[in-house]
Amino acid sequence: MEGSTIHFFNSLLDENPNLTWEDLRSELLERYGGLGEGDVYEQLTEIRQRGTMEEYIKEFERLTAQIPRLPK
Repeated sequence: MEGSTIHFFNSLLDENPNLTWEDLRSELLERYGGLGEGDVYEQLTEIRQRGTMEEYIKEFERLTAQIPRLPK
């Protein structure tokens, strides 16, 4: 992590040193985009680079963060 994301993460840890993965996931989804914006898979198929590469990557990461991990 870097930039504003690392500062956000560090502030979460300062507020709650025992931060769980689920708490972190909820906080990240709340800050960077949450569920309920339509089908995430559909949005991923429609994603296009319209600005900088960094903007495209941020949008891609925002969408993929909403997809649950598959169990091992």
